[in-house]
Amino acid sequence: MFKILLLINLLCILSVIFVERKRPQATIAWVLVMNFLPIIGAVIYILLGSTAIPAFGKKIRLYFEKYDEYTNHFYRYLDLNKEEVNNSNDENLAKYKDIIYTNMSNNGSLYSEGNSVKVYTNAKEKYDDLISDIENAKHTINIEYFIIRTDETGKRLVNALSKKASEGVEVNLLYDELGSLRTTKRFFSPLIKNGGNVERFLTRIFTNLIRFNHRNHRKIVVIDGKIGYTGGMNIGNEYMGEGKIKNWRDTHIRIEGPSVHMLQVLFMLDWILSCRKKVTSKNISNFEKYFPHIENTNGNIGMQIVSSGPDSKEQQIKYGLFKMITGAKNNIYIQTPYFVPDEALFEALKIAAMSGVDVRIMIPAIPDKKYVYYITRSYAEELLEYGVKIYLYNGFIHSKTIVTDSYVTSVGTANFDVRSFVLNFEVNAFMFDEAFAKENENIFFKDCENSSELTLEASRKTSVFKKVLRGICRLFAPLA
Repeated sequence: MFKILLLINLLCILSVIFVERKRPQATIAWVLVMNFLPIIGAVIYILLGSTAIPAFGKKIRLYFEKYDEYTNHFYRYLDLNKEEVNNSNDENLAKYKDIIYTNMSNNGSLYSEGNSVKVYTNAKEKYDDLISDIENAKHTINIEYFIIRTDETGKRLVNALSKKASEGVEVNLLYDELGSLRTTKRFFSPLIKNGGNVERFLTRIFTNLIRFNHRNHRKIVVIDGKIGYTGGMNIGNEYMGEGKIKNWRDTHIRIEGPSVHMLQVLFMLDWILSCRKKVTSKNISNFEKYFPHIENTNGNIGMQIVSSGPDSKEQQIKYGLFKMITGAKNNIYIQTPYFVPDEALFEALKIAAMSGVDVRIMIPAIPDKKYVYYITRSYAEELLEYGVKIYLYNGFIHSKTIVTDSYVTSVGTANFDVRSFVLNFEVNAFMFDEAFAKENENIFFKDCENSSELTLEASRKTSVFKKVLRGICRLFAPLA
């Protein structure tokens, strides 16, 4: 038995080196872990690090190979293309076509204009508007969250969805089993009894532990194919500051306009994958109802919806953010709860700061995960030496936003870390509009008033014990 376990350990080492082809730092780190902690290291690797274990890779590739077929059907209802970018009268947009084209070619993220976007920095306001939109739904409600708590906020959502289902509105709800670990399917019984459909994303963690590290971290709501929501807020009291952390700050957006259809495409692909449903030429017409004609919303924001996940060899959201950073000429403002960049992003931020770009990064002063926070502080404080300004928000900032040059804004579910870029299924909205960017800049500056700026002098006064602890934790950052 012991020899068999050692063989598995060896196979895992070979997988890291020859199959997955991770970044050199990650490869070396995993090999060292499995050499110094044989068997235990292999178990940790299988559960937390692998994206190429056959049991996972073969199955997920089999389902995702069908995505192109499904997407081609859905795109029939989207009249969006590169001509809209080329024909735009916005002179500023011409400066950022490279970002748009990168998202298009890398992720098939179509660009659309005429979108209207509302920003939420208060969870209660977001929940109130979401429930109101649900109550006014006429045809379909598609909803997908990483976390749905069984508290008052969760019950309020389920009750609203149950009522609409009883009225004949089609309700489809998808949630992540690990993110909502304490939420059993029984919690959704009222919705199911009234005709609603509830599914867990892709896996059953208790019967297939090998895939539990690849979570659906997306937050998507699409109502009647015309109203969409995405961003950092899950469903739970904690997002209103009613959990262990009282000062919780997050960002979410409500969208009306053509880009809602792209959120709908993404939801439908996740839904089909989780339900193991097939789309054929015979039933494709059933999907027309999800993509109604969208009237003029009087909005003027250009937008792309970009998704990424372990189903792809590329890191689509990271590439989009990388283009934002490397193309910035004036300013870069980042808010993230976890700051664990890979080498490319880290170097890009250093170079931007050294070239005179105003780079500011806001992270929490109060962590929710201490291990990740030690790594976050280690990376963030190193940037101080290059002129980057670091702000510690007086509480927990869960917002995932980036604004560059007062024109390009990204709001979504992806944290600024390796896990979000490589292991999780994520979605970000990239918006190209000066007024919207300045609105988000003002939010950043307002948050600065509730933050303390970390100086290089203060950082150097950190105790030796903390410096050593952060250094040790950072050694394991590439393992993701």
